[in-house]
Amino acid sequence: MKKIILNLAILLSIVSCGFDDPSNKYTPDSVGNPYEIFVFSPTEFYRGALGDSLKTVLRKEVHMINFSEPSFDLFNVLPEGYKGLNAKHRNIIMIYMGDAYKTAKMFTVEDKQAKPQLITVLQAPDSVAMMELILKERDNVKDIIEKEEIKRFRDRANKVKDKKTSEAIKSMFGINLSVPKGYVIRNTIQPDYMWISLEGPESSQGLVIYDYPYNGDTLSDSTILAMRDKFVAKVPGELPKSHMTTGYMFTPEVEMEVINGRNWYVTHGFWRVENDFQGGPFISFSTIDKVRNRVVVIDSYVYSPNPSKKQRNYLRQLEGIMNTVSI
Repeated sequence: MKKIILNLAILLSIVSCGFDDPSNKYTPDSVGNPYEIFVFSPTEFYRGALGDSLKTVLRKEVHMINFSEPSFDLFNVLPEGYKGLNAKHRNIIMIYMGDAYKTAKMFTVEDKQAKPQLITVLQAPDSVAMMELILKERDNVKDIIEKEEIKRFRDRANKVKDKKTSEAIKSMFGINLSVPKGYVIRNTIQPDYMWISLEGPESSQGLVIYDYPYNGDTLSDSTILAMRDKFVAKVPGELPKSHMTTGYMFTPEVEMEVINGRNWYVTHGFWRVENDFQGGPFISFSTIDKVRNRVVVIDSYVYSPNPSKKQRNYLRQLEGIMNTVSI
């Protein structure tokens, strides 16, 4: 325990240096891949019961994708390793434990050593208090970092948007959506359908945008899925008479989220190709536009059959794009 407290004291002194120094005017770009987290703590903490309790949540499997992937990729770094590129990582969790901390608490610090960067601090006076804190806050830690990564994908989409494609979407649907450069409009069917995709050597990321009349009723799960099947059927498969549809081996899940001040029905599920063997995860955003008496939908899908390529990141990139939407 003395060794742990000593190491954490070293980490605290290193981290504190320069955090509030007004001479640090330049903030470098952060490093690391999306959904990576550097956990700065002694090995004894990371490999013990306290670390296991935190890892249980942060390594939880991503819901509704084809392959087993953790929510985050975790790396343990010793306290004295907080320097150089390690200190500039995009996602950092710091564990402080010892008599110097009178109460247990969790807080976050943004963009201190790099940008964008999120540092999450968990501090407690002893191991008992730390375990209670982790059990209380671990889901919150996960949610905060996940939302920050989506925000980063959103901000990047806004930064590198293809003006021509985004203007075409605005002209056809009356919505603002920042689609990055590289995505290509594959097909449009006036006045209510547009298919856009980014094709890679081992992956395909697509967006299907459509709208349909609103009849005044509550937007039910069955209506959302029925209209989805109607419109995504216009995305062709590789074989004759093949097309995209919804897979129902696992029931799609619909929940309400507020995005940029508007209520959206967010649907997670799997798609497949009729008369073929392709498939993958999808996320669909649907909202009621009462001004124009319509339902607007942005549907995204990923095709990535190689288990070594992370569907998690492909899908989250699309979710970031979709989070730029406004009407």
